[in-house]
Amino acid sequence: MRTFYTILIGIILFLVILFISRILRGRFSPTLFFILFILIWFVAMSWNMYMGIQAGYAFKEEFLIFLLNFGIPSLLATYVIYKNKSSI
Repeated sequence: MRTFYTILIGIILFLVILFISRILRGRFSPTLFFILFILIWFVAMSWNMYMGIQAGYAFKEEFLIFLLNFGIPSLLATYVIYKNKSSI
């Protein structure tokens, strides 16, 4: 269940960053906000994986969870950005 909530938080973070990018549309490129989201989410999920390893889980177990936690919101962000690239 924790993985589901982590993925949900990632999607919400992306939506917040997307909303901010639409507010600041004229000043900054949407691609900049996309890169910002990817960097923030990668660091957060790397820290999450590190904490799991410190708690006693194996790297292999944590890496699979990392791929889900990082991958799903990142793929969704990539899809939304490139699908709507001309309208964002």
